[in-house]
This record gives sequence, C-alpha cells and structure tokens, in this order.
Amino acid sequence: MTVPPTVGPPFVLQLVNGDPNGRHRVRAAFITVNGHAVVTPKTFNHRTARLEVPLTLQTDTPNQMLIAFFGLPGSHFRLSILGTAN
Repeated sequence: MTVPPTVGPPFVLQLVNGDPNGRHRVRAAFITVNGHAVVTPKTFNHRTARLEVPLTLQTDTPNQMLIAFFGLPGSHFRLSILGTAN
C-alpha cells in the first residue's frame, strides 16, 4: 500500500470486529506491517470489539501488510488506516 502525498503521520490502524451487537466476530487476527507484528491474537480476538494501534508507515516507498484471521463462516472485521491531512 502506498501513502498518498496528501496524508501524513500520525497513522493509526483501526479494527472493528463483527457486528455492532457483538455477533460475527473473528476469533483471532494477526497483522504485520513492513515485517513488524502490529496485531496478534492476544490483542485482537473474539472478545475485542474495537482496537486502534499506532502505525509507522513509509511515505516514500510502498508498505507491505500481511493479514491472517480465523473465525466461523460469516465472521468479519473492518480495517481502516487513518492518517493526518497535510
């Protein structure tokens, strides 16, 4: 993923797990950004409704993200990366 030139730090990874009523949550997730683990099953699991994690992103070269998650069929989460407008 590439950071647009109109966006800068601080960056935040935001995860919302399942439905607002707490149903359809994933059981665990593992996310790395540029080779660094930023989310693990210890920090994001079926008990986690929402999580925000500060991120360090490269603004001059593309960033790499790896996502693995586990859950029952129909489980889902929303991932957003937020930054500051320049």
